[in-house]
Amino acid sequence: MRTTVNVLFIITNFFVFFGFLAKFQHWPGASIGVVLGLTLSIFAMVLYLVARLINKNKVSGLPTYFVYFFFFIVAFGSNFFITNGSRDLLNAFTMLDNGSQKINEQMKSNGESLMVDLTPSQSLYCKNVKELCNFIDEDKAFLIETTGGLVDGIPMGKDNQDVASTYYKYQKNEGEYLVEKLRILNSLGTEIMGSESEKLILENLKNEPDLFNPSVEISWASRMFEYLPLGSVLANLELLKTRVLQNQITILSKNN
Repeated sequence: MRTTVNVLFIITNFFVFFGFLAKFQHWPGASIGVVLGLTLSIFAMVLYLVARLINKNKVSGLPTYFVYFFFFIVAFGSNFFITNGSRDLLNAFTMLDNGSQKINEQMKSNGESLMVDLTPSQSLYCKNVKELCNFIDEDKAFLIETTGGLVDGIPMGKDNQDVASTYYKYQKNEGEYLVEKLRILNSLGTEIMGSESEKLILENLKNEPDLFNPSVEISWASRMFEYLPLGSVLANLELLKTRVLQNQITILSKNN
């Protein structure tokens, strides 16, 4: 029994260790190794417990260390999957943010080429778009700097879930200055486009029921900033610029 338990634990640890290592390195066969190792571990643990019940002395020592090693690998690997998965997700938000910035720069350039013979309403619209984009850029710079800056283009505090919520809730009065600019843009856009205003992608500024507690209504600012890691907040802000710049091009194109 001792030999069987030893061999089974050696095989189990090998497959689990290889599976997690392959996951870390993104090698093929990682999932097979983890699944096979964890499946074998069930049989190994059953045999180990049965052997200890029958005769503790015959399985003491070496198998016990294999058990400890197995649980160490599983605990370490599981923690890596949790943290690494969240890092990958937040890095994806950073990629989205960076990609949106490039698109927005191009849309700004396209919008400037259309700023010819503007009506007073269009000029006022463009002025408010520029101010809103400046607000967003300033907010993003502040949030990034407050949480440690950038390393290789990635915010150090990308997983911080407090700084953006605190900043907008207490320092920026629920982001009211952003909301006010959006209200102005929505109003001007509807006035300029008239019956064609449905072409605009307007931001919904109304309070909406909370997904987790429908009896409670949450504001637009809460939907944008609360309970979200900084990486996704930055992406939200840049996507807001994208929608506003898209609307600006639509409105400026009305003259052409």
